[in-house]
Amino acid sequence: MATTSGSAADFDFLMGTWNCHHRYLVQRLADCHDWIEFDGGFAARKILGGFGNIDEGEINLPGDAYTGVSLRTWDPDKSRWSIYWLDSRRPGYLFPPVHRNFAKMPEWHRNVLTA
Repeated sequence: MATTSGSAADFDFLMGTWNCHHRYLVQRLADCHDWIEFDGGFAARKILGGFGNIDEGEINLPGDAYTGVSLRTWDPDKSRWSIYWLDSRRPGYLFPPVHRNFAKMPEWHRNVLTA
């Protein structure tokens, strides 16, 4: 496993406005191989002078369309990201953050994110 140090620029590839094609597994953790596919939209921009970013996406899941927001903040002292999620299915609820950096990420995953 290769390592790399993270930076506030880790998500620069994501900035902009995108048309998305989503794949949603019908049943997770159940040896299910059936997917639902659908389109959506996505827009991301930097905040906090580049030490964070925010995106908003349209998830047009058939029968359960919703809007979601990711908020990412970079902590230079800990060299890690805090990633928060909220969506229109539960407005007012901010999900607990996931803390991560790219240093311990497997090489195949980094390649998917930067391809």
